[in-house]
Amino acid sequence: SFCRDFSFLFQGPGLGHGGVVVSNVFLFMSLIYLANEAAGCLDDEDEVDEECTNKVYGMTPSNVVANIAVLSGIIVAILLPVIGVMIDYADRARRLMATMAVSISIIQAVQIGTSSRSWFVMSALQVIALV
Repeated sequence: SFCRDFSFLFQGPGLGHGGVVVSNVFLFMSLIYLANEAAGCLDDEDEVDEECTNKVYGMTPSNVVANIAVLSGIIVAILLPVIGVMIDYADRARRLMATMAVSISIIQAVQIGTSSRSWFVMSALQVIALV
């Protein structure tokens, strides 16, 4: 049938998505831990103190991931129509989409270096990567 013959077209775009999702899970876990560390919410055994109310950069450490999602959602709502028009009217739409894919890959590679000194910058990069 038609759907079976062309089903391979729908598998390609999602192939790399799994790796990005898995890396984001690990990144978010480390961002929460590092935000707790920066806020002074770790006990003597380096475990997160659940009752800590300290803030870092004006937010509680447990809200770091939620704030990343909110910021990227707002940016997507603003930029997606613009990016869609750029792709629709670009002579080289494939090149533009490939550039976006490569930029996401570069951001993911840079985020390997997430540490207690760079976690906030990596959070900002994650906002960009989710756009």
